Amino acid sequence: MLPDRYSYEQIFKEYGQYDSFVHLTFYQNSKAYNSFGETLSGTFLYDKDKRIELQRNIEIEPISQTGGYIQFIPSTLLGISSENREHLDRIGILSSDIELISSFNFRPRENRFVLSGQKELQNVIILDVPESENPELEIDRIKIGIYSDKLKNEDNLLPEEMCELIGLLQFHNNKRISPEVKDELTDENTGKLIPAIRYYELKAKLIHSTITKEEELEFNQLEGRRINKKMKLVEKELQKSSEKLKEIAKTYKTNFYSLLYLCMTFDAGDMRLSHKKYPVWWDFERFLHISIRHVKEVKVGERFDEKSVFQYKFKDVKRIIEAVIEKVYGDYILYLGKNPDKVFIRRGGRSAYYDGVYYRIEIEPSGKLRAFHPYQTEKLRDGV
Repeated sequence: MLPDRYSYEQIFKEYGQYDSFVHLTFYQNSKAYNSFGETLSGTFLYDKDKRIELQRNIEIEPISQTGGYIQFIPSTLLGISSENREHLDRIGILSSDIELISSFNFRPRENRFVLSGQKELQNVIILDVPESENPELEIDRIKIGIYSDKLKNEDNLLPEEMCELIGLLQFHNNKRISPEVKDELTDENTGKLIPAIRYYELKAKLIHSTITKEEELEFNQLEGRRINKKMKLVEKELQKSSEKLKEIAKTYKTNFYSLLYLCMTFDAGDMRLSHKKYPVWWDFERFLHISIRHVKEVKVGERFDEKSVFQYKFKDVKRIIEAVIEKVYGDYILYLGKNPDKVFIRRGGRSAYYDGVYYRIEIEPSGKLRAFHPYQTEKLRDGV
């Protein structure tokens, strides 16, 4: 009997360790052939423990030549059924079923898993946006267009997004808001839109320099409430981070002031992390909870010293979270359909892998991101 063309270890050494996009051809009438067809494209998938084990094994000559199932992430362009996608994710493909592996490398191959220290985002595309005579107006039009399209497509808007949409419509063209809706959103005591919407209406007036002195005072009061709400949450999280609360500003001076600055850049409302029909999102409390524990530039308090940190600059962390959520979104929706009242969790052997790092994720049924952090970055403790 002839040996398998590809061993488990050989596949990892040539393709898996680099997360290469591959095109597989299966032996006719093999299990994979009968389940997925003649060919399949995507990337090989390994949990953290298996990746560490294989990384060590390929450094030893001669390399072992064993067979077995390899998990696989199929290309989203293939239209793989949810059942087959789950099978590939949990069980995989027999290495002995593979007749040929081909891969196109458009850039030098790099094992991102073994990289230590800070990473730069890959495949970032920077677009030149043509200048506008009135950029503020263009931004408002884009927001109104995006939110309106989502409503037409029956996508879920976050409450904060709905408030911003109505506030912008009230400023630009209040005729687009029906009298019934307007009445429902009007404060009976003041005759004005409820504060959550009024804030965005006044913010638009401020940006477009049409706000009156009386309205500016009202806006400052609304803004002050939002800031106070954030500062109370900051104080609460700082109390969790240290037994020496009064010493934080002194001991963690740079990180402490960076934290305060970054908190000001996050609006008090909710922010989406996916642009799907059922959005995944975080609020300021979750943003703060994750950042103060796992972002190097703003991590404070001796209680969080042992927490794992992102291998990216703070400005890139949100994009990393969005990219990981995009990878697991299909699984999240399937899970939500079967378990509408349970939290979606990826951890341990089921943790999400992206750009050389494994992440724990918890998403509540509402779509709110409850937890997100990288596992310890000391990946190969004895060696390689």
